[in-house]
Amino acid sequence: MKAPGALDSYGDPRNPDTICGLATPLGPGGIGVIRLSGTEALIVAERVFHGKHQPTTSQSHRILHGVFFDPGSAEDVDEVLLSIFKAPHSYTGEDIAEFSFHGSPTILARALSILRTQGLRLAGPGEFTFRAFCNGRIDLTQAEAVAELIAAKSEKAAAAAYRQLNGSLKDLIGRLRSGLIEALAWLEMSADFVEEDLEFKRVEEISGKFAEIIGQLAKLRESCQRSKLIRDGLTVTIIGAPNVGKSSIFNCLLARERSIVTTQPGTTRDTIDEYINLSGYPVRLIDTAGIRHTDDMVETIGIDRTIGSLTDSDVVFWVIDGAEGFSEGDESIRRLLRGQPAAALINKSDIADPEKIRDCRAKLGQARIFTVSAKTGSGLAAATRWLIDNYLELAGDRPEFPFIINQRHLAAIDQATEHLRLAGEAIARGESFEFVAFDGRKAADILGEITGETTPDDILNKIFGDFCIGK
Repeated sequence: MKAPGALDSYGDPRNPDTICGLATPLGPGGIGVIRLSGTEALIVAERVFHGKHQPTTSQSHRILHGVFFDPGSAEDVDEVLLSIFKAPHSYTGEDIAEFSFHGSPTILARALSILRTQGLRLAGPGEFTFRAFCNGRIDLTQAEAVAELIAAKSEKAAAAAYRQLNGSLKDLIGRLRSGLIEALAWLEMSADFVEEDLEFKRVEEISGKFAEIIGQLAKLRESCQRSKLIRDGLTVTIIGAPNVGKSSIFNCLLARERSIVTTQPGTTRDTIDEYINLSGYPVRLIDTAGIRHTDDMVETIGIDRTIGSLTDSDVVFWVIDGAEGFSEGDESIRRLLRGQPAAALINKSDIADPEKIRDCRAKLGQARIFTVSAKTGSGLAAATRWLIDNYLELAGDRPEFPFIINQRHLAAIDQATEHLRLAGEAIARGESFEFVAFDGRKAADILGEITGETTPDDILNKIFGDFCIGK
């Protein structure tokens, strides 16, 4: 196992033991899968399995039918299907056995207990994927894509994670790093074997290669915002004065009754959030307490949370009561929203006097305005279309950069870019090739951190520690 370093909860990567873990969610279900991985996986599977064929003598990628039993008591536990994957052609690169049980938590707990009596260790979070990484089955970007795929909130997020799992980011970083290392080799050759007729040409080629890689990294950095939208979605906070219909609009957008709606002002005392799917992207809607001056302590806390939620919001839906017209409270909210991306929703168009709606529009001036009715749903389609066109279009498919860029990647991209910039400036000043090569090598090492070729243990601990146990 070629591990860059041992993670505390994963044992010794130089002498890996055999592990087991539940690979399906906790709780009752149609099936429950327990996965074994390691040199003893098929041997232990054979000790607890009765069937026409045995795991150790069966071909890889075969499914066997039989019974899982307790060797200690000789009692049958469950009828199972046993899937066999032999090294190196398995998820982890090791021998793997996967038992598919009936999805009873009681049966699964007993089976895991039996496997532990056979000398197996319960897997840590992400340990199966960690072994796949250590054994060269996947790189670090692909390991992260596994977690992204499991946590995907939308079809778009799942599709992007799947592309990255297939090596899209790995391949690009690999090409950039290979080109950089090749340029460094030319640079060091020029330093060791000075040939005046070749040196200038080499330096030009190296400077051009640095500039080309910086350009590619800049494009990659641009996809960070797109990645955030694909992965985390858009956060839309719904605010307004009390009793203007915020919760009704929230429920209408969700297409179900999530928030309590009454004619009593101040009904919503806390923020409530839910996700909806718009054109394949996750959108987090936050319903909030109505903003007004009040002596009610609980309502005041809710209003403070409303104001606080604006910090994390990508865009605001500001709801105004079209039946009552633009109020002093709305003017206070306008000041609160200054500089915040927002759209005004003039609600209750089904009962409002058209003159009051026109007055609201006039007082709102150049704001993005939609006349809506939470009762009939009128106008809300146009508001959601505006969200898609003006915010989610940033996450539109970009086949040339089909990646999910996280903060770890972003930090490495920025650091590598800075070292390449310093190397390019050193070339322009005519400095010693040793100084140029120093920054070039630093950039290459940092790019290697993205794929896991030069990644320290503390980063690995963070990445794999966020996984679920069975993956």
